[in-house]
Amino acid sequence: MIGKKHTEETKLKMSESRRGKLHPMYGKHHSEDSKKKMSDSAKARPHLPTTLGRVWVNNGETSRLVNLCDFDYYISRGFIKGRLFKSKNN
Repeated sequence: MIGKKHTEETKLKMSESRRGKLHPMYGKHHSEDSKKKMSDSAKARPHLPTTLGRVWVNNGETSRLVNLCDFDYYISRGFIKGRLFKSKNN
């Protein structure tokens, strides 16, 4: 449906039509061979980190993930490169 959107009522009907015993995979399991093939396929795909082109900066209190083009701006405002982690005791 290019250029059109399903109504909420239609989306609910589609969802209901695939629940529980009506779902095509209900009660079925992937074989070990299928799992291995899916795993190998996923490993072959290139996975880019979601932080590509961004860097963590912090000001001693809070951390921010910023675009590399904004890095110098944050450094000039007293931020340093790196991320702060909360201790498990807090």
